[in-house]
Amino acid sequence: MANKKNQAKTPQNSAPGSRPRNKYQARIRIYSTIIIATFMVMALGLGGYAYLFKEPPAVTSLQPEPQPGPNLPAEPTPEPVPNPEPAPSPTAPDNSPTSPAPSTPEPSSPAPDKTTLPANNDNQPQVPKDKLLQWYYVANNKHEQPFIPAVVKEMMAKYQGIYLGNAGEKKIYLTFDAGYENGYTGRILDVLAANQVKAAFFVTKPYITTQPELVKRMAAEGHLVGNHTATHPSLPKITDDQIKKELETTEAAFTAATGKEMVRMVRPPEGAFSEKTLASLQEMGYRAVFWSMAFRDWDVKKQPGADKAYENVINNIHPGAVILLHAVSSSNAEALNDIIYELKRQGYEFALLSEL
Repeated sequence: MANKKNQAKTPQNSAPGSRPRNKYQARIRIYSTIIIATFMVMALGLGGYAYLFKEPPAVTSLQPEPQPGPNLPAEPTPEPVPNPEPAPSPTAPDNSPTSPAPSTPEPSSPAPDKTTLPANNDNQPQVPKDKLLQWYYVANNKHEQPFIPAVVKEMMAKYQGIYLGNAGEKKIYLTFDAGYENGYTGRILDVLAANQVKAAFFVTKPYITTQPELVKRMAAEGHLVGNHTATHPSLPKITDDQIKKELETTEAAFTAATGKEMVRMVRPPEGAFSEKTLASLQEMGYRAVFWSMAFRDWDVKKQPGADKAYENVINNIHPGAVILLHAVSSSNAEALNDIIYELKRQGYEFALLSEL
């Protein structure tokens, strides 16, 4: 009986002892799990931090280095000195000095068909005779005659164009374009008369019809009065018949105002020409007159000032210079007397285009 009791008690006594061992193991498992989980979280956290804040790779531009090509031209060569802008519209009202030419292009917008002519060489193709060209020259600071492309020189010689006098003579030729009156032509004539200097005035038909007394005075005082057309068109863009009408109607207006014949010289509006135009003018009995010196003096709203006008002429003077000035310029009117005085002091003589 005692043994049975002891046998019966053994499981009862062992059971309480086994529960503490199981509880301890469970706690170990829990703590181990917590520790492992903590390390895993930390590892994941450190990995994410490293991913988010890792050093970025070196930046490589997706755009290639710019290279000259069809879409990116190489740096252009220096631009030659262009012809000045055309005079304001001949239809501008007499009492509106601030009215610019409605047809005058912006300084940065040359004629769309403008061709820059290089110097001639044996391999250079000939310029088409009807190609619209724009007069230009390349000035220098040595008081020497400017560069004019050889192909243009050939055209001028062939068709008796005027643009430059003799390099060996200190003669200069004053020319004024007059599209409309701005109140300064009388003063210009006064200065020329006081200094006994003769000049050439290229006038439009509207100028003649609105300023007959000034035109009469030009002719009476011995100045040449040339043709600047009736409506100031680009001559290469109109037909020969239209060119003839432009010139003849202007001549008729001059004769009606003065009783004299107009000199048969033409200042092409905007300095635009073509070989065909030069040939047509020659056939009609006219000589085209260009220039070898000019500056931005036609814009009545942006006048350079008398000092600047003086410097532009004196600093660029050269033997045989054909000087283009605009009669609408207040700067020219103010500086003209000093310009003439200084050029005479330097030994220059003023002459008429009819000598060329």
